[in-house]
Amino acid sequence: MSASVDLHAERAALDDARSAATEKLAKLRELGSLAADEYTEGFIEAVVAQTMEQLQRDLTVFGRVDDDQPWRIGLFGIERGGERLVVDWRAPFAKGFYQATLDEPMGLERRVSYVGCIDDLMVEEFTTGDVSGTSPLLAELSRSRGPEMRAAVATLQSEQDRLVRLDPEARLVLRGGPGTGKTVVGLHRAAWLVYDDRRITSDRILILGPSDRFLRFVATVLPTLGEHRIVQTTIERHFGAPATAIGSDEAWLDVLDRFESSLVTPQELAVRGRIMVEDDVAEWAAMIATRPLPWRDRRRAMLDRLVRHFEAPRAEVDQALRLVMPPMSAAAAWRKLRSPKVLSELGVDDAFIRAWRAVDGDGPLLDEVRAGSRGSPPSART
Repeated sequence: MSASVDLHAERAALDDARSAATEKLAKLRELGSLAADEYTEGFIEAVVAQTMEQLQRDLTVFGRVDDDQPWRIGLFGIERGGERLVVDWRAPFAKGFYQATLDEPMGLERRVSYVGCIDDLMVEEFTTGDVSGTSPLLAELSRSRGPEMRAAVATLQSEQDRLVRLDPEARLVLRGGPGTGKTVVGLHRAAWLVYDDRRITSDRILILGPSDRFLRFVATVLPTLGEHRIVQTTIERHFGAPATAIGSDEAWLDVLDRFESSLVTPQELAVRGRIMVEDDVAEWAAMIATRPLPWRDRRRAMLDRLVRHFEAPRAEVDQALRLVMPPMSAAAAWRKLRSPKVLSELGVDDAFIRAWRAVDGDGPLLDEVRAGSRGSPPSART
């Protein structure tokens, strides 16, 4: 084994990183008690609470990569006094831990992989080609798989890691037989997206599983990847009802577009003596309508602009906006779309309406209405 790597030193480094995590958690708890007003309290709840929640989990470190100094890779990042003790496995720099090879070392001198709870080490010297120690992957595969995926992120393979770190805009479809790693890659991809793309939060990712047994399996894996807020549910519970022929008709695409357009009624707005003429209201509404936003966010964007224009309290402007763009929950939209009168006003023919009224509902169509109303998937229903 390389003289630059020592088993006891690695264990000591892990203890030091865990101590730093405990210290940071204590400081954040003190910060929470210092909230002077509702704004500060809201900031702490939105930003600090999530970090505290992360720090309360046991810090796991998978190994290290060395260039001119050692960098340890773990479940989440931690630093002390400006010194980076552990790099989050999802960080760009950590890619070398998973993808570097003897032929393509990616600028690294060595990789050290931990086996179990640092029971042994596998050391790959990229400068000399020497390899020593026990393979963590083989050690993991030698165990009984059992109901859980054990520390999957520690043994992620280079080909899998490349799929996990694809551009956030890329669409990824995984196909393969049982045991080929589809679930491993899919869950790692979800956790990586939340970390890498700030536009994505974990509550905007939905995992659909075939059964509760599968979801229990997923629920044991996500915390090992640093995420556990991702919504999980079965296909049946998510959609609430089976698909129907009439609910799957492509005509609904135009119907839903016409329904959303019908919700906008441009007219003159008056707030605290200031007037906005109908043409200007219509222009603003049309401009916001070009943005790919669900109704809730589109209405919020319009409200934000009007508040700045009228320089008036948000509640008063919102009351005026209701005449032009009324609030519309997914439940309210669904009720309207089940109404023969509303559908007739939207230009839907009688035969289509009769066929639609003959079924109790349609799960996928309801899901589409939810997405159009609020954008994010609903919480799992049990």
